[in-house]
Formats: sequence, structure tokens, C-alpha cells
Amino acid sequence: MKHLILDDSTPVRDDNIRNNSLGGDRLRWIVPVIVALGLCALVSLLSEFAVWLGLLVFTVTMVMALLLHRFWYRQEDRRQLAAQTQQAKRLRESEARFRAVTETARDAIITIATDGNIVGWNSAATRLFGFTANEITGQPLTLIIPSRFHGQAMSDFWRLMNGDPERTDGGVTELIGRRKDNSEFLLERSVALWETATGRFYTSTMRDITEHKWREEQTRRLLAENETILRNALVGIVYLKQRRIVSCNRRLEEIFQYDPGELIGQSSEIFYDTHENFLAVGERAYPPLAEQKSYSEELMLRHKNGSLFWGAINGCAIDFSDPHEGSIWIYADISERRRAERQLEEHQAQLEDLVLQRTAELRAALEAANLADRAKDEFLANITHELRTPLSAVIGFSSLARPFCTDARQCDYLDKVNSAGKTLSGIIDDLLDLSKIVAGRMEFEASPFSLRQLVVRSSSVISYKAQEKGLALTEYIAEEVPDILVGDSLRVEQILLNLLSNAVKFTAEGRVELRIDLQAREERRVCLNIEVEDTGIGLRAQEIALLFKPFSQADASMTRKFGG
Repeated sequence: MKHLILDDSTPVRDDNIRNNSLGGDRLRWIVPVIVALGLCALVSLLSEFAVWLGLLVFTVTMVMALLLHRFWYRQEDRRQLAAQTQQAKRLRESEARFRAVTETARDAIITIATDGNIVGWNSAATRLFGFTANEITGQPLTLIIPSRFHGQAMSDFWRLMNGDPERTDGGVTELIGRRKDNSEFLLERSVALWETATGRFYTSTMRDITEHKWREEQTRRLLAENETILRNALVGIVYLKQRRIVSCNRRLEEIFQYDPGELIGQSSEIFYDTHENFLAVGERAYPPLAEQKSYSEELMLRHKNGSLFWGAINGCAIDFSDPHEGSIWIYADISERRRAERQLEEHQAQLEDLVLQRTAELRAALEAANLADRAKDEFLANITHELRTPLSAVIGFSSLARPFCTDARQCDYLDKVNSAGKTLSGIIDDLLDLSKIVAGRMEFEASPFSLRQLVVRSSSVISYKAQEKGLALTEYIAEEVPDILVGDSLRVEQILLNLLSNAVKFTAEGRVELRIDLQAREERRVCLNIEVEDTGIGLRAQEIALLFKPFSQADASMTRKFGG
């Protein structure tokens, strides 16, 4: 269906064409008038000459009238043709301007005929809905409306087309649109109803407002959040202009004990204890604000009733070029904090006194500890001396008795006594270096020794206890383990004796096996893996965690079976 839009002109109608032909109807009255005049001239002539003269005049008049009538008709035809040509030109120009406007418009412009079908569709509509003009032209309006809204949309359309007074031109409505891919979106629509000689049309201008609505919602939520923050803030917040209160939150009114809205429009001087302090704060605060800095200060402020309290202020400018034209300030009541700082100062003084007292006590305790440490050193020196004397006798007598021993078993016992005595002597020597251990300066000896002889010596010390319990005591040393090593043989022997003696102690029957493997080897260093496996009672998981803790036992009860 083709439609026509007129620009700054009245729609073409048949009545206008008839009105334009009125000039031709007036020309039809000239002939009767001229004939009447001729007759009058003829009657007035009584003579024959006059008759012939009148006839001549009448004839000439009639010819002139006919020529004049024909001339006027041709002129009128030319005028009508020119008017129609001009009107058609204006119509073409109007249509061209309309197409140009609709095609360059950012909003979708859609024209619908009285039957509800789309007859006009611009490029913006294609971008908005995804349908091309060829695809959509002639299709029903409901094609761009979700199915659930078809009934309401067409009801509104028919009411508008029928001139419903509540559906005025230019009204803006928000509704849901449907794209070619069936996706839906929120759009804003304004409508207009117009007519031409070819019929009535309904034009709708639409735009996608999904993002706009989202931004509106974000702005609304942000404003609500800001309002909530201001309303629930623990500090007073005020907007000042020329140091007068433009707006503030309720907390500020509570801090200064004013009723809601009572501060609006007043000078912020009412917050300060004196006029001089009000001026001084302004002189100190506003220069930093102009330099894009904030300003903070603690000072005395004044309640509505005149009472003073300690407060803290912090401000920043909205426009750094002119801070007096707008600044935001935060006021806080710090009276409790100031009082707490004075409790704190007093408590600090008390603590300093207490520290002096405790320092004196600690100094005395340190002196006592030093005395006890010296006493311990003296005790260790005395006890090791007392132990060394009988132990030297054991080692000496066993060495003297060994050459006179003829019984093999007795000789073995003497050797074991002598070896155990020497080991114990080495341990006693270490007691004298206890101070080095405590100070973290324990030193290990580095001297050559035979690992296999050391194992034999350690096993021989434990073997008699294993024989008493009927246990099989075996040793295994991997072939790749070198025999001659450089290290602290006494420490290695202590490790072996501890492991073997514990294994024998906690094994009632079966065997105790010592295994030494090579864990790792470098150019001049070896790492040994020493294991002792027995068929004894073993350890539970919670007991294994106590292995390397001092003075701890798996069974610490008074009725335990095993000691040590």
C-alpha cells in the first residue's frame, strides 16, 4: 500500500480542484451579458441604418465574446495544469524529505496501515529488530511483539486508529519488543496518527531503552546505597557552600543535638566554640582544599546547648578551583576516645612503674639463676669426679685381670666390662661440656675408626642381656659401606647402644637385628642408614610422636612394666 505525506501543505482533495475551476464558471456568464447588450443596442436603433449598424455591432460583439471565452478557458487550463504540476513536485519533495529523515533517524520509525500491517520501515528499525524492509513490509504488527502481548497491543492499536481520546498523539509508552531471533528487549514508543487522500496511517517511533533502564536502576540503587550510608553513618556528614549548610545526614544533627532539618541554611559557625576559632579554621582549611588535598583537625566543638566536646573534622572540596562553592565535611565526636587516651596515659605511667619493679625483680632472679648455674657446674664437676674415680678402677682392674684370664667366657666378660667402662667414661667427659651444649656450641670429634669393630663392641655390651632373655642378636652391614670412617665414634656408639638396649628391653622373645646400609655417598662423605628391628611390643601412632621429646615415655604410669 502506497502512502503520501505532505510537507507544509494541505492534502489534495477533489473539492480543491473544483474550487480552482470557479474562474471558468464565471466566464460562462459573459456571453449572455454581451448578447443582452447587443439586443438593447438593436432595439435602440429605429432607423434601418441603425439596424444594420446594430447587427454589425452585435456580430462583432458575439465574435469577440466567443474568442474571449475560448482564451479564458485555455488560460484556466494552463493555470490548473501548472498548479497540479507544482503540487506533484511538492509531494515528491515531501516524500523525499520524509524518506531522508526516516533513513537517517537514530530511532526506528514504523508505519502501519489501518489493517494492522506494516507499510513503512526505516534502517534504524532493521538494526533494532533484525528484519529487513523487504522481509517486514506487508507483515502484521504482531510480528515484532511477543505473543503474550498480542491481544493488548492490537487492542491499543484499534483504539488509536478509531480515535480513542485517551490515546493522544505523541504519547510515550514502555513495552516489550521482539527481535527476529526471538530475543526480547525493553523499548520506548511514541505514536502519531495521520491521514492522506489514500487513507489513514499509524506511525510509531521506537528506541531500545534496555541499557538506559539498567543505568537508571544502577543510579537509583547507587542513590539508595548512598542514602543508606549517610543515614547509618557513625559520623556526621555535611555539604557546605560558602560555609553554610546545604544538606547533612541525621548523625550530624545528633552529634550537635539539633532537630531534623534545623541546621539547613545555617552557618557552620554554630559548630565552633568561638567566632575567632571559626575564622581560624577556615584560614587553615581552605588553602589545602584548593590544592586538591583534604584537611583534618581535632578541636573543641559546641553542642546546641552551648556545652563543649572534643571533635574531629575532615574535609575535601567538590570543585578544587573554588572550594568555598562546595565542600564535604565529616564531623566526629571523639570525646570518648580522648578520655580513653587519658586512661591509657595513666595506665602507661603505671606500667612504666611496674616495668621498673619487674626489671628489678628479674635482675634479682637472673642473679639467682646465675648462682644456680654456677652451682650446677660445680655439681657436675664434683659428680663426674666422683664417678670417674670408681670407673677408672673398673677399667683399670679389668685391664689388669685380662692377661691372667684363662677361661674364654670370663675373658669375654672382662672385655665387655672394659669396653662399657670406656664408653661410660666418654659420656662422663661429655657431662663436663654441658655448658657448650646449652650454648649451641657442641663440637663433634673427627677421627678415623672402624665401623665394624664399633658394631662388634656395641653388640658385645648388649649380648649378655639378650642371652639372658633368649633373644637372637644379629648384625648386618652392607658390603658397600666402607669400614674405615672419619667421625665421632663415641656418638655413633651411643646411638647403637641406645637403639639396641631399647630393642632388647622391650622384646620378650624372638630376635633383635641391627642393619647398616649406605643411604647416600659423595666424594668424601657418606650417609649411613642405621636400623634396629625387633619382635617386641612396638609403638602406637600416638607414642611415636613422643620419640624425640625429652623425658617422655609411652607408659608413664607407676605400674609400668618397663623402666628407662
